[in-house]
Amino acid sequence: MKITNLNTGRYWFYFFLIVAIVIKFSLFFYVFEVIPQAVIKPDSLLYLQSANSIRDFILHPAHGLTHSMQPMPGYPSVLAFFLYGLGLSIHQMIFIQILLNFLTAFVVARIARSINPSWVPVSVLIVLLDLPLTIYSQIILTEAVFVLVLSCFILCFHRYLVAPNYRRLILAAFVLALCIYIRPIVCYLPWFAAAFIIYSRCGGHWKKNLIHAGLILLVVYGLCLPWAYRNFKRYGDFRISSIAESTLKPHSFFKDTREKKALIAPKVPNYIFYPFSFLRNVVELLTTPGSISHDLSRTWVDFSNVFGYLLVVFWAPGFLMGLIGGQKDPRYSFLIWVFIYFLFVTIGATGWTVTSRFRIAMLPSIAIIATAGWCKIQTLWMRRYGI
Repeated sequence: MKITNLNTGRYWFYFFLIVAIVIKFSLFFYVFEVIPQAVIKPDSLLYLQSANSIRDFILHPAHGLTHSMQPMPGYPSVLAFFLYGLGLSIHQMIFIQILLNFLTAFVVARIARSINPSWVPVSVLIVLLDLPLTIYSQIILTEAVFVLVLSCFILCFHRYLVAPNYRRLILAAFVLALCIYIRPIVCYLPWFAAAFIIYSRCGGHWKKNLIHAGLILLVVYGLCLPWAYRNFKRYGDFRISSIAESTLKPHSFFKDTREKKALIAPKVPNYIFYPFSFLRNVVELLTTPGSISHDLSRTWVDFSNVFGYLLVVFWAPGFLMGLIGGQKDPRYSFLIWVFIYFLFVTIGATGWTVTSRFRIAMLPSIAIIATAGWCKIQTLWMRRYGI
């Protein structure tokens, strides 16, 4: 008998659901009442300026869109809609972002249910209790919107894997293009998706697989082309974003590792130090609990450290088991592919500066894989002790 089918299992689910709600809204009201300025960070100003440019373009299209090259227009468009279209305040916008967390949990639940319905409760709780998502959703940053749209892409792609056809593939490609318009870190994910189509042979015949793989690339990058053309016309640069100038060049895995090696271990061979460095960054990325701004009280900071570590300790063993003893379902395999993509792209771009914020993009994969792993552990435990 599955634990999730017991009455006690349901009670625990509702208990932790209430805990997640209390944490999210307690933090929201604390920030609103005590330090309202904490919702604005340096990057927030860039997004707000871009939202302003979008509003000005709508009101005065003859002046052109003065949006800069660094932020993609997806999140500023969301800000422009809520702040200027609906007339919401900044803190009301934060409230909307908190509600988006619950919508993300719903989408993740749909993904989990499509593979194994018993995975739904734990997957939902991992998403809602996740401290980095909770924290960064309470700042004017892309995380709340991005992880929701990314989860929608995974769900759409899963439906394509179940019944491959052009309509479902184009829908998945469209949602993936929306992800790129929010955060350009996803710009190489279409290649992973195309490779997975060929790898999983979901289309049947190899020619059909190649056509489907080519189609998702064509649709995604075709939808991104207008923005690249706009950047070329205005700035003489055909890239969709200049964010790499703030991340990849100043901070990258190879640059940081060379500097660290020269500083702390100049005589250690590269073939030892580079794998060690990569492993160190993986551990740092996956185990950092999620830090609350030091603008908050010491109580909140201490709580975030303790509660964040408890959450990592909870899902990490299940996640490792889920990676090792996973399912043969291609939908489950695709979750692992998405996790691997963000793992390598994040570490490659940010180097030794990885933080828990970059783990948010992996959250849909982590939640479901960890749940699958814990179910596997439960099955082995019951088999071992005859429960």
